[in-house]
Amino acid sequence: MSSHLDEDEERLREEQWLDQLRRRIAEPLSLLTGHLRRHESTARARTKALYDFLDELCVPQTLRLWSETADREGRLADAAAHRQIWSSCMALFDQLVEGARRRPAIEPGL
Repeated sequence: MSSHLDEDEERLREEQWLDQLRRRIAEPLSLLTGHLRRHESTARARTKALYDFLDELCVPQTLRLWSETADREGRLADAAAHRQIWSSCMALFDQLVEGARRRPAIEPGL
């Protein structure tokens, strides 16, 4: 009988852990969905929505903190990588907006 109780307790802990994980994932995705719904459907607007989403999650501040911590701990490669992540994201966002601006409109029926 104790075995069933142990299994039930283990299953309950696992379900609670999965629920916490689901909430940690669902809440930020819900924010992104909200940002995307508030913006029109252009590359510039969608890129802005994605930027706002990352900013609302404090991604730039978190990466800066991680970079500063790595610097203090002498992990210079990690510090540089954390700085590069945000820089690369911003470069990609710029490319998306610029590429969409340069792309000629596609004629209907082609």
